[in-house]
Parts: sequence; C-alpha cells; structure tokens
Amino acid sequence: QKHLPFHEDKEDSETHKTIESLQQQVAILRDLSPFRFSGLSEVLSQNGLTVNIRKTIEGRYRDVQFQLKFLMQESLDTGESHVTDLSIAASDVFTTDLIEHIERMSAQGNVQGFLHLVKGYSRWTEAKTQTFKHFTAEYPNIVMQVDTNLLNIKANNCTLVLTWNLEVEGESSVVPDIRLEVVVPESVQEKQKDFLESVDENFQLMLQRLGIEASINSLIETVK
Repeated sequence: QKHLPFHEDKEDSETHKTIESLQQQVAILRDLSPFRFSGLSEVLSQNGLTVNIRKTIEGRYRDVQFQLKFLMQESLDTGESHVTDLSIAASDVFTTDLIEHIERMSAQGNVQGFLHLVKGYSRWTEAKTQTFKHFTAEYPNIVMQVDTNLLNIKANNCTLVLTWNLEVEGESSVVPDIRLEVVVPESVQEKQKDFLESVDENFQLMLQRLGIEASINSLIETVK
C-alpha cells in the first residue's frame, strides 16, 4: 500500500506560499484607493525553483485608464522577485504627455513607478483644471482659457500668458511647470526688453513664496 507523505514536498509548499502571497498582493491592489482595478488575471507556471506569473491588470485612476501586462518571476529559493516584459497601454492624453517616461517604465519593468506617475499626473491635471475654472469664472472679463495648458489675462496694452505644463522629476514624480510671458505690441517690445525678460523669473519667485493660486490671483489683481 502506498503511503502519502505527512509533509508536503518542499517545492509544493513554497509554491502554495507564493500563490497566497500573490493573492494578498492582488487584494491590496484592488483596495488601493483611489485606484480602481477592474481586471486582474494570472497565469502560473513553474520551472524548477522559479515561479513565473503572467499578469494582466486593467485599472483606472480618476480620468486615466490603463492596462499592464507583465511577467513576474519569483525564486522559491531566495524569495526574490522581479518584473520583466512590461507592456503599458494608457489613455491617449496621458500617453501623449508622458510617452518618454512611460517607455522608460516599461523598459525597466517598473510597475510601482508607473502607478506613481499616474497618480501625480492625475493630481496635477485636476489641480490645473480646477484653478483655471476658478479664475475664468471669477474674472470672466479679463481671464480666458485658451486650451488645457494656457490661460490669458488681459491688461491695458498687453496680455499675460500663463502656461501650465507638467514635467517629471527624478524617477516618477510629476510636478507643475508654470511659466509667465507678457505679450505686448511690437512698438514697445524694445523699450521694455529688460522688463519682459525678467517677468518669468520674478513670477517663479512669487510661486515659491505664495503658491500657485495666490500668485495668479496677485497677477490678476495687479492688472484688473
């Protein structure tokens, strides 16, 4: 009569632990508010002491939708894991604005960095939208939004042009890049050359001291 072993085979036991660990990670991922994950699928295989998990994750963070496909390889011997073959698909606007960084994340297999990128981009895009909406509603006669990144403030004989872009610092930190330009008639450009060239530099100091909303408000109050 064949007797079953009292203890599980070591590799089988470690495989079960790995699967349980992955299931816990997925559960945490589902609850990672305000991220919403609508699709999670896994395909497992094992090669010796290496477990291969092919993952597909579909998710959303505010207005950004994305899909991640990657291979996670985990060693049963050391417990270490790493991501390879990361493929990223995301909403068009997000992809267009940050394509270079998305491609870098994909090449690095940096899932966490990508999620951090999405979070920062969404946060600052929403802040920009709300800020522009506030000032165009508060000062409809002199403030006009030209496009998603451009705000015009009308003054006597000139227009203040505020450009709000987003850039990435370090690995995946998204920060606002806000610039100010004064558009004047050609007849006064040469006379006011020094002033015009120093406008953005002074505005950057204002941003550091007052913050974004207070700085824009100060500009408007000055020219209205």
